[in-house]
Amino acid sequence: MSPRATEPIINEDEHPTLIPSLSQGNVLELPPDSDKSTAAADGEHRGCLNTVFDPIKGVVPSGGMASNVFNLESATLGAGIVMLPSGFLNSGIIIATLMLVYICFTTVYSIRILVITRDKTGFRSYEEMACGLLGRGADYFTAFLMFVFCFGTCVGYVISVGDLLSPLLNQPSTTGFLRTSMGKNVIVGVVWLVAMLPLSLPKEINSLRYASAVGVFFIVFFVICMIVHAAMNGLKDGIGSDIRLVGDGWGILNGFTLFVFAFICQVNCFEVYEEMKGPTPRRMTRDSSVAMSMVGLLYFLSGIFGYLDFGNDLEGSVLKLYKPQDDVMMAIGYVGIAIKICGGFAICIQPSRDAIYYVLGWGKTSDVDSWKNLVVSGVLATLALVLGLVLPSIEVVFNFLGSFCGGFLAFILPALYYMYAGNFSLKEVGWFNYAVTYQLLIVGVFAVVFGTALTIYDEVKK
Repeated sequence: MSPRATEPIINEDEHPTLIPSLSQGNVLELPPDSDKSTAAADGEHRGCLNTVFDPIKGVVPSGGMASNVFNLESATLGAGIVMLPSGFLNSGIIIATLMLVYICFTTVYSIRILVITRDKTGFRSYEEMACGLLGRGADYFTAFLMFVFCFGTCVGYVISVGDLLSPLLNQPSTTGFLRTSMGKNVIVGVVWLVAMLPLSLPKEINSLRYASAVGVFFIVFFVICMIVHAAMNGLKDGIGSDIRLVGDGWGILNGFTLFVFAFICQVNCFEVYEEMKGPTPRRMTRDSSVAMSMVGLLYFLSGIFGYLDFGNDLEGSVLKLYKPQDDVMMAIGYVGIAIKICGGFAICIQPSRDAIYYVLGWGKTSDVDSWKNLVVSGVLATLALVLGLVLPSIEVVFNFLGSFCGGFLAFILPALYYMYAGNFSLKEVGWFNYAVTYQLLIVGVFAVVFGTALTIYDEVKK
């Protein structure tokens, strides 16, 4: 395939020099407000929490390896971790472990080719690359994908609040009304009204990114709680005989889409890359390899110990199976997960509304009137609440997001961007890059078609 907009001279360890193509008769114009990714955050962090985190930023300098690794981990770890035990149940321990390794590798590789494409073309977001490399109109489809992924994640967070409350509300001492579905929905609505909606309304929520970062430590703590709980309960008498090493075909596909969702962080890689000191694709590959390896380890531990702890009792989120009211350590872990969920909900609302502003031509969030921003944010948060109360399981949401959005954002689009950025041939990129890029494309199409179809079929069958 031939280069589209530029013919770059690039060394992966140095900043590229962009040379305008003499063979092109015109320069592709981008939409006026496409200089900012709908999923990327403002690079400057301001807010009341700055003073608290200044000592931390001194120990972990911005743009260094430690900072980059932590930022990528923060963008990856989230509520998806509560679904990993179900993924191990569906796929079997051996297949689930192999899929974790594979998706960890493809995540690192897709990040690598995204930043290479960014250096080649100068495009700094998924939308810019879609418009500049795939043609006008593709950017609106990409914005749609961003919206579905981020808004769907908000819906998943609402469902997770209900899963957090289930063990507490299902106690004999709980009043009759609160033990019903309607009673749980009322409590979820109160949590949404008090903690989730107010955080979703402001235009700028940069200070919440620090709270989200703290949420990473709560995720690590929760995984430790899962290991301790399994050792004291499910594994007290050894490994159960019902534990599967290899799942069936459809179960493996279900597990695959869950794992894809859990690893998606590619949309945030441009922000991390721009904040990096001396950014090069090689350094980004190094940092993302370390980050994804640590994330993969946490996912493996949560998946296998959650599965060994509860076995075939798993169905959807593992949060519904613990008893935090009887376990102080697990209660602290639940509080940490709740903080991560509330902060994550507000942060995901922002790119959701940005995608709407992009399509409507309203410009950036800072350009939108405050009252319009309040209306759009409030409507989105309300719709997320309604869907979160109606949809039966977080597994349905995350399976759909992993198959449809994940297939495009983590596999298909990075491969297409790399191919259409220019000079993509076996001779130019080598057999390894050529083969891996094409397998990204093929696996992505497979995930979108079969993963989405299976998710819909399973829900209809129920």
